Amino acid sequence: MNFNQKIALGLGTGVLVAGLGIGGFYLANHFTENETTTVVVSDAVSDTGSTELVEDKNKITSGGTYTFTGNIDGKISVDTSEKVTIVLNGVSIKSSDGAAIKCQEGSNVTIQLVGSSTITGAAESDGINSEGDLTIEGDGTLTIKADDDGIHADGKIEINGGTINITAAEGIEATYVVVNDGAINISASDDGINAANKSTDYSVAVEINGGDITIKMGQGDTDGIDSNGDLTITGGTVNITGQSAFDYDGTAKYTGGTLIVNGETVTKITNQFENDTQGGGGRPMMMR
Repeated sequence: MNFNQKIALGLGTGVLVAGLGIGGFYLANHFTENETTTVVVSDAVSDTGSTELVEDKNKITSGGTYTFTGNIDGKISVDTSEKVTIVLNGVSIKSSDGAAIKCQEGSNVTIQLVGSSTITGAAESDGINSEGDLTIEGDGTLTIKADDDGIHADGKIEINGGTINITAAEGIEATYVVVNDGAINISASDDGINAANKSTDYSVAVEINGGDITIKMGQGDTDGIDSNGDLTITGGTVNITGQSAFDYDGTAKYTGGTLIVNGETVTKITNQFENDTQGGGGRPMMMR
């Protein structure tokens, strides 16, 4: 075996498949939903310095828990509707084609953060893109860089923990965005958090129940939190720097937590167009 070539190992129980592919020798396992695999990316590189994995080696096609560590020049893809947990344990993912993590329609994926990981989407792409539902949890740190959305889901995005640093055109976008815990830092040239109608499975809404959210937006028609439906804040800290802190088309409710807008603590949710509080929206529903 040429150890200058890329080596990837899948460790765990299951059906072991071995073969040769572009970049060298690889091992992969097939797992049931209750089994666990660890995917280890070695430090060995090819003569050209490439760390690209064997094609489709990092494609998940059945439910289970998958742990990734090391450096990936490529993407992790989820091609199953079974429940999948992806553990990012000190991994660096840099995609040259689309999102760094891509999940198919109808997928149900949980990302657990361990240690410090980084994700970079390809040009004009998201960092993480799910055509289903996405949950993020854990105690680690995830840094995302993307030209489009940092984290995108057609259905629901639920954040329950971790430190998430996003630099993107738009920070987080889904039909339904829920933040229960975690430290989220967003630097966006467009909206920081955006709820827009991407799926009929959920009502369009942003719900913040906890966590520490810091959003810095670019100039122009941008909003810190933009909901094409309802906006609810019951706890946590929301610190927004930008021209427009909030924009909602449905109903806004603020019952707890701390709101800071451009360095000043405020006691109500204002609307970009009506400068309104806890009332109806300021304009008809639209896609943004």
